[in-house]
Amino acid sequence: MNNKSKKIAVATAMAAATTLAVGGTLNTVKVSADTLSTANQSDSSVTSSSTQAPVEKAQSDVNTAKNNVSNASSTQKTAQTNYNDAAANQSSAQKNVDQAQSSVNAASSSVKDAQSSASSAADDVSSAQKTNDAATSENVAKASSSVDTAKSNAAEASSTVDQKQATVNADQSSVSDAQKNVNTASSAEKDAESKASSASSDVDTAKKAMDTTVAKVDVDKAQTNVDSATTAESNAQKDADAAASEKSAADSKVSDTSSSVTDAKTAQTNAANDLNTAKDATSKAQSTVNTDQAAVTAAQNALNTAIANNNTTSNNVSVTLSSTLASAVQKYISDYKKNSSDTTTLTNDMTAIGKAVGDGEENGAVKVTYTGSTANDKATFNVEDGYNVALNQLTDAEVTEVQQVLAGAINAVRKNLGIADEVGYVEINNEAIKIASTLASSSFTGNVTSKIADLSSSTGVTKSLLNSMINSDYQSSGIEDWEISTKTLTLAKVKQLVLDYYITQSLYSLGTSNYITASSAVTSDANETVGKQILGITKSQLSSTVANGVTNSYFGAWDNAFKGLDDGMEQFRMAFVPETDASFSNASAFNTATISTPGTPAKSTDTTALQTALSNAKAALTSANTVLTNAKSTQAQKQSAYDTATAAVTAAQTAYNNAVSAQTTAANNVTKTQAALTSAKANLATAKSALADAQATYEESLKDTATKQAALDKAEAAYADAQANVTAAKTTLSKANDALTSAKATLATDETALNNAKTALTSANDAVTTAETYLNKLQNAPAVLAAAQAKYATAEAAVTKAQAAYDSAKSTLAAYQTVLANTKDATAKAQSILDQANANLTNAKSELATAQTNLKAAQDAETLAENVAREQHYLADETIAKENDYRIVDNKVVDKNGTPVENWTVVNSEMVDPYGNTITVSKISVDNSAKAPTNSNYDNYTTKKITNSAVTGKHFATKTGKHFVNSLNMSATLPQTGEADNSEITVIGFLMMSIVGAFGLGIKRKKRTDK
Repeated sequence: MNNKSKKIAVATAMAAATTLAVGGTLNTVKVSADTLSTANQSDSSVTSSSTQAPVEKAQSDVNTAKNNVSNASSTQKTAQTNYNDAAANQSSAQKNVDQAQSSVNAASSSVKDAQSSASSAADDVSSAQKTNDAATSENVAKASSSVDTAKSNAAEASSTVDQKQATVNADQSSVSDAQKNVNTASSAEKDAESKASSASSDVDTAKKAMDTTVAKVDVDKAQTNVDSATTAESNAQKDADAAASEKSAADSKVSDTSSSVTDAKTAQTNAANDLNTAKDATSKAQSTVNTDQAAVTAAQNALNTAIANNNTTSNNVSVTLSSTLASAVQKYISDYKKNSSDTTTLTNDMTAIGKAVGDGEENGAVKVTYTGSTANDKATFNVEDGYNVALNQLTDAEVTEVQQVLAGAINAVRKNLGIADEVGYVEINNEAIKIASTLASSSFTGNVTSKIADLSSSTGVTKSLLNSMINSDYQSSGIEDWEISTKTLTLAKVKQLVLDYYITQSLYSLGTSNYITASSAVTSDANETVGKQILGITKSQLSSTVANGVTNSYFGAWDNAFKGLDDGMEQFRMAFVPETDASFSNASAFNTATISTPGTPAKSTDTTALQTALSNAKAALTSANTVLTNAKSTQAQKQSAYDTATAAVTAAQTAYNNAVSAQTTAANNVTKTQAALTSAKANLATAKSALADAQATYEESLKDTATKQAALDKAEAAYADAQANVTAAKTTLSKANDALTSAKATLATDETALNNAKTALTSANDAVTTAETYLNKLQNAPAVLAAAQAKYATAEAAVTKAQAAYDSAKSTLAAYQTVLANTKDATAKAQSILDQANANLTNAKSELATAQTNLKAAQDAETLAENVAREQHYLADETIAKENDYRIVDNKVVDKNGTPVENWTVVNSEMVDPYGNTITVSKISVDNSAKAPTNSNYDNYTTKKITNSAVTGKHFATKTGKHFVNSLNMSATLPQTGEADNSEITVIGFLMMSIVGAFGLGIKRKKRTDK
C-alpha cells in the first residue's frame, strides 16, 4: 500500500466512523426486551431437577478442585516441614564439616610451621657443626695470636692520637693568644682615632674663636636649631603618645578576636567530629552497598551464565541491548510478580524502561540485526510503488522465514535481557499464526463476539486469552517509508526492515512519555502492546506466568499486507499462546506442532535457586541503599553544619588577622614614633650642645688675639700628636692580625693530622673486635653446636605432634563429611517429596483455575431458563436442608436422624448439594418465590448471595449477563485486558482506534538512513 492509498484508507475509515456516529446504526447493537424474551425461549429448556445444569456442573467441579487444593496444601505443608527439618540437619552437619575443615586447615598450617622451624633448626646445626670442626687447637692459637697483634696495633694508634691531640691543643692556645693581641690592638686603634677626632674638633673651635663676628652668627644659628629641635621634640612626643594609645586599642581588639577564633574553632572541631562520624557511617554504608552490589552482580552473573549455558537452537538474529534496559525490564517483571496491583511502582518501572530507550528517541540501547542466510534471501522485489509491495508479494515459504526472523528476534531479545527464564521463549505454531492473521484482518470489526467464539472453537484457545490479544494500539504501516530511496529490495533487506519496524521501533516506543496519564502504559495492554508482547510483559502474559509458572508460548505474527490477500487498512498483530492448560478451553482442537524456531532452548537449567539468590541479593542491596541514602543525608546535614562552622572560623580568623595586622601597624607606628621621639630628643640635645659650644666659642672670641692664637697653636699641636698615635696603633693591629692568621693555619694542618690518626685508631679497634669475635666463636663452638642440636630435636618433636593433630583433624572431618552426605541424601529425598507435593498443589491449583474458568464460561453462556432451573435447584435443596435439619458430622452431611444424605458433600466445612450449590441453613429465605427483575444483576431473582458481579467496562453501562445491554457508552474504546465479557467491540470504537493508530504511527515513525 503506497502513501496515497494509505491516505485514502484513513479518509474512508473516518467517513465510516462519522456515518456510524451520526446515523442510526448504533441502534442495531441494542437488544429489546421482546428480542430477549424470544432468544431466551430458543436457547434451551429449563434443566430438569434430576440433572445438573452446566453452571452447577462447573460449580461442582470447582468445589471438588477446592477440596483437592486443600488436601494438597495440607500434604505440602507436611512435606515442607519435613524438608525444613532435613535442611536444618544438613545445615548443622555442614557447620560441623566447615568447623572440622577449619580445624584441618589450622592443623595443616601448624604442620607447615613446625616443618619450617625444623628446617631452620637443621640449618643452624649444620652451621654450628662446621664451626665446631674448624675450632682446632691450632686455629684457636692462631686466632688468639691475631687478637694480640690487633691489640698492639690499636695501642700504637692510640699513642699517635694522643700526640697529635697535644699538638692541636698547643695550636689552639696560640690562636687564642693571637686573637687577644688583635682585640687589644683594635681597641687601641679605635681609642686613637677617637682622640684624633676630638683634637680636630678643638682645632676647629680655636679657629672659629679667631673671628668674633662669625662666632656670634654661629651662636644665633645654634639657638635657632635649639628652638626648632624643641618644637620637633614636642610634636614627636604627641605622636608617640597617640601611637601608644592606638597600640593599646589594637591589643584589646586582638584579645577579643582571639577569643572569638578560639570559640569558632571549638565549634568547628565539634562539627568536624560530627561530620567524621557521619562520614564513617556513610563509608560503612557505602562499603555495605559495594559488597551487596558485588553480591547482586555475582548473583546476576551466575544467573546469566546459567541462562547462557542453556543451549539454544541457532539464531538468525543478533541483538545488542543496553544493561540499563535489562535492569529496568528485570525490575518491572520482579515488581509485577511481587504485587501486580502496585500501579505506582510499575509505572515508575515503565518510565525507567522508557528512559533506557531514550523516551522515543533512538539512543543506541536497542540494535536488532538480521544475520541469517537462506536461499530465498536473494529474492528481489520491485518496490517502486512502495516497500509494502514486497510484503504483498511474499510466498508462503517467505512468510514462514519472516515469522522465523520475528520469533528469533523475540527469543534473542529475551535471552539478552536475562528474562527468558522469567517469561519463556516463543515457538512458531500454525494455530498461533492463524489467530494473528484473523485478528489482523480488516474484516475483524464490528461486534466480534461471534468471531471470537468461532476462533476459540476452531483453535481451542480460551475466549478470554483471545480477547486479550485483540487489545492492540498498533496500526501497522508495514515496512513502508514515506520516501522511496530504492526501486528493489531483497528478501534479506525486507527481513531487516521487518526487524526495524516491528521489533526495534516497538521497543523504542516503550515508556510513559507519550501519555498524559503515565500509568496508562501499564494499566492497559491496549497501550504499547507490541513492545510489551515482545518482552512478555503484558498483563495477560505476566498473569499467566504468575498463575501457571514460566512456560514457552506458541507464536504467530501477521500483517494483513502479507501475500496481498487483504486490501483493508493495514494492521499487524502477534499471537502468544502460553503452553499451559489454562490457555485452552479445548486443548484437543489446538495443533501443538511447531515450526523450526531460531533461538529456542535445547536444554533448560533450573535457575530457581539462582533467581532466589538474585532476589535476596537485590533486596539486601535495596536495604543497604536505603541506609546509604540516610547516611548521605545525615552527612550532608553535618557537612552543612561543618561548612557553616568553618565559615565562622574563617570570618573570626579574618577579623583576628585584621586585628593583628592593625596591632602590627600600631606597634610599628609606636616604634616609628618612639624612634622619631628619641631622634628628636637626641637632636635637641645635639642642638643644645652645639649652642653651648657656640656660646663657649663666642666667649673665647672676645679674648685678645695673642691669647686666641696661642690656644689655636696648642690645639693643632695636640691634633698632630693624636694623628701620630693613630698611625702607630694601626701598625700594631696589622702585625697582630698577621700573627693570628699564621696561628690558624698551623692549627688547621695539625687538626688534619689528628683526624687521620683517629681514623687509623678506629680501624685498629675494629680489627681487635673482629679478631676477638672469631676467637670467641671458635672457643664457644661446642656449646653452640649442642644448643642447636637440642633446638633441632625440639623442632622435630613439634613436627611429630603437629602431624598427629593434623591426622586427627582429617579423621574428624571425614566422619563429619559422612554425616553430611547422609543428611544431604535425606534432604534430597525430602526435597523430592516436597517437589512432588508442590507439583501436586500446583496441579490442584491449576485444575481449580481451569474449573473456575469453566465456571465463568458456563456462567457467561448460561441462558435465562438455565438460570431459573439452577435457582430452583438451590431453593429446593435449601428448603429440604432446613426441613430435615441437615448438618455436618464427621465431614459428612447427615439429616436430623443422623443418616448420611446421598450425593451431598462437604467442601471447606460447608454443605454442598448434588448440583454444586453451597447451602447455609441459617441464611435460608422464608420467601422462596422468584423476585421481579430489577436493573441489577439477574442473579438477584432469588435470595442466594451471588459472588459474580456484573461487568462494567468502558464500552457498556452496567449490564446483566451477556443477555442485557442497557446502552452504549458514546466514548467507547477497546476493552481493557482481562475484560473477557466485553467482546462486543463496536465498529466505531475499532475504526476510531485504527484512525488514531495510523496517524500516531505516521507521526512516531522516523526515516531510516541505513537502507
